[in-house]
Amino acid sequence: MSTAYLLIRREAEERHEAFVAGLEKAGYAVAHAEPREEPRSGDVLVLWNRRGQYEKLAERFEARGAPVLVAENGYIGRGNVALARGHHNGGGQLLVRDSGRRAALGVEAAPWRVGGSHVLVCPNRFIGPRDALMPHDWVARTLSTLARATRLRVKVRAHPGRWRRFPPKVPLEHDLKDCWACVIWWSSAGIQALLAGVPVIYCGPWWVGARAAGRELGSVDSPVMGDREVMLEDVANAQFSLEEVASGLPFRRICEHAGA
Repeated sequence: MSTAYLLIRREAEERHEAFVAGLEKAGYAVAHAEPREEPRSGDVLVLWNRRGQYEKLAERFEARGAPVLVAENGYIGRGNVALARGHHNGGGQLLVRDSGRRAALGVEAAPWRVGGSHVLVCPNRFIGPRDALMPHDWVARTLSTLARATRLRVKVRAHPGRWRRFPPKVPLEHDLKDCWACVIWWSSAGIQALLAGVPVIYCGPWWVGARAAGRELGSVDSPVMGDREVMLEDVANAQFSLEEVASGLPFRRICEHAGA
C-alpha cells in the first residue's frame, strides 16, 4: 500500500481529520511524519503551503515521481481548502477539472468599475516556496512604479496576518470602495477585488485569478479586465470543501497526473 505523508497541523482537528479520511478512502496509509527512507513513486506528500523548510523534501518526492499536494485556505467562502499538485494558488496542476463546480461557488461578479479615486496595494505574508516569495522590498518598488504611472492616490492595505482568527479592523470591502484598481503579489484579496468589479494587477510568478487580471503596473490607468467567468471556473476547481476532502474526491485522480 502506498503512503500519504500528511504534514499539516493536527491542531486544526476538523481539517486534519478530513484529510486523513479522504486519503484513506483513496487507498493510502497515512503517516504523520517525514519519511525516514526515500519515498516511492506511489507515495504522496501533503503540505500546508509549500514553505521553504519543506522545499527539499518536496523536491525529493518529485524526483521520485511522487506527487506533492499543497493545501492552503480556500479562495472563496469559509471553510474551503485550496489544493493542487505542486503548488497552490495557480502554480500547480488541478486535481479536478469539472465545469459544473463553478455554479456551486454561488457567487457572481459585479459589473466592472467605471471610475475610482485610488489604487489599492495588497501585499501578502512572506511565506511560500523560496523561489516565488514576495520580495521584502516589493511594496516600496511597487509604490515607486505607481507614482510614475498614475496620478491616482495609492493606498497600502497591510496583510492582517491570521485573519480567520483575528479579522482586520477595516474590512477589505471598505478599502475596495471607490477603488480604481487593486495591485497584489498573489493575494486572495485580488479575488475579492475582481468579484467587486475592481481590475487587478498581479506581480507574482503565478496566481489563481490570472486569467481575469493584468500584469503591467505601468498600465494601471487602463487596467486589464479579463475573463472572470473562466477565472471563477479555475478557482472552483482549485478548492474543496472539507466534506469533499473527507470523501477522497481531490485524491482520486492523483495517479492520472503522474508524469503529467
